[in-house]
Amino acid sequence: MTIRRRRAMLLAKIQTVPGTAESLSASADAVKIEDFDAVPDVNLVDTNEVSGSIDKSAPLVAGMKAKITFSVLLKGSGTGATPPEAGKLLRACSFEEVITATAVPASAEACAAGTTISATLAAGASATAQAYRGMPITISGAVTDANGTYLISDYSAGKVATLAALAGDAIDNTSDYQIPVNVLYRPTSDESVMKILTLGAYRDGKRQLFTDVRGTVSFSIEAGGIGRASFEMMGLFAGEADVALPSSPVYQTTLPPIWKAGRFLIDRARAAVAQFSFAANASPVMPGDPNEAEGFGAPIITERDMGGDMDPLDELVATNDTMTDFRSGTQKILLAQMGSSAGNRIAITIPSAQYRSLRDTARDGLNARQLGYKANGIDAGGFIAFW
Repeated sequence: MTIRRRRAMLLAKIQTVPGTAESLSASADAVKIEDFDAVPDVNLVDTNEVSGSIDKSAPLVAGMKAKITFSVLLKGSGTGATPPEAGKLLRACSFEEVITATAVPASAEACAAGTTISATLAAGASATAQAYRGMPITISGAVTDANGTYLISDYSAGKVATLAALAGDAIDNTSDYQIPVNVLYRPTSDESVMKILTLGAYRDGKRQLFTDVRGTVSFSIEAGGIGRASFEMMGLFAGEADVALPSSPVYQTTLPPIWKAGRFLIDRARAAVAQFSFAANASPVMPGDPNEAEGFGAPIITERDMGGDMDPLDELVATNDTMTDFRSGTQKILLAQMGSSAGNRIAITIPSAQYRSLRDTARDGLNARQLGYKANGIDAGGFIAFW
């Protein structure tokens, strides 16, 4: 029977025991994806035995891994405290999932103090440093802002929340704050927090099964368009078999928000970009282990180099001295925010970006600057919030 590529489905589930595939369910584990591809990565062992002929012997097929790629449209679940479909995938790409299931505090309370770029929170807030970094915060009262919500780029043990956008007015004790229900993905180096996945890729009556899957992810957003999360993963190839396409898959019904009437800010100043990207650039390795079925252990992420690029329209030096910022290694806050519907609002916050490449480029007859950046910080390069 001929295999039709469009009649396909991916099921993904967090795996609890390395080397042991999870049972997959279309009602709980389905993820809508684009452009799935899996390439076997086989360890072929060549031999050099002589046998009286000039012909070489056939290679030995040894351990087999797999390289897996696909994309997911960037969207929320539609419910503030419910992770998006892509959430479990992000947890296998060196991100920790933090769910704030109830607003903080339960009822909005007055700030203790503040400025146009910070709010000192009050008794209802945590005194743990960085407890809310990357999360949204609503501030009302004396403060006006068209978007209604700010993102926290830094949070101190003294309860000072530094904002990634400029407040319309100075925040003070007449301003009320509340951190809404949200799901946050923040970088982690803790191996016990990072997850591995079982993936089942179904195509028109055939299934490929992969276990111990981990990898990296990159996000790209286009102005007036949508965002995508692209995954590059590796794992163990656990075989393929003739398996019927699972029936009645359950998907989240939200549509990806359009990047319009949102925000893109560089150091709290508006920047006109056509595209923005952010990549984890995590590096997984599969260490050799003869105790395992294929001779390899589950992937371990050994390093990460977060960063990305953007293309803001060029401006006069008096307005934006990009070259000096590049040469001096100036650190800047980046914020990309999109969506207005509850449960489908998304923000990527980069607390400390440093330009690492700069070149002029043309866009619609205008001069723009293609800027590559490094996202600095120890387990703090970039945060993805859904609320």
